[in-house]
Order: sequence, then C-alpha cells, then structure tokens
Amino acid sequence: MMQALSYLDHFWDGLFLYRKDGSYPIDNNLAERSVRPFTTKRKSSLHFGSDEGVEMSAVYHSIISTLKLCGKSVWNFFGDYFRCEVLGLDTYKEYLPALSR
Repeated sequence: MMQALSYLDHFWDGLFLYRKDGSYPIDNNLAERSVRPFTTKRKSSLHFGSDEGVEMSAVYHSIISTLKLCGKSVWNFFGDYFRCEVLGLDTYKEYLPALSR
C-alpha cells in the first residue's frame, strides 16, 4: 500500500494533466481499438511462420489503421495503389497525385 501511495504522490501532476489541457484523452480507447484487429488475428492464426510474415502483417495493419483514423476508404486506397503499380509508377512522388483523391 505504501508503494502505491508513493507512486500516486510522485506522479500526481501527470495523472491529472488531461484536466489542464483539453487535447489529452482521459483513456486510451483509441489505441486499444486500433490494436484489437491485430491481436484477434494473431490469436486465431497462432503464428506467422516467419519474421517476414510478422513484418508484413505489421505494415498491413499499420496502413489500414492509419487510413481508418484519417477517414479514408481502405478499399479505394488499395485499388488506387495497385492501379499505380500496374501503370508503372515506381517512386513516392509519382504515387502522391494518384493516391491523394
């Protein structure tokens, strides 16, 4: 109990920082909702088979989560992305005009 009280005393200002600045959320629900699909898939697949599989899954879920947070359509983004690939656009700067719709 003393350790918990010591922790509370030491971090009191940080614990209530969200009250001083309205941009801080009181919880981390946004982060938890972003991670949930990845953890569900991980549990159901039991393993990825290789380090490359883990990296590919992390990139895939990162892109999808970012698009959702920005309010963009994942389906449209990947459609445009693969259209750029077929057209032979191979640099980041060439992708931007085609993907910025």
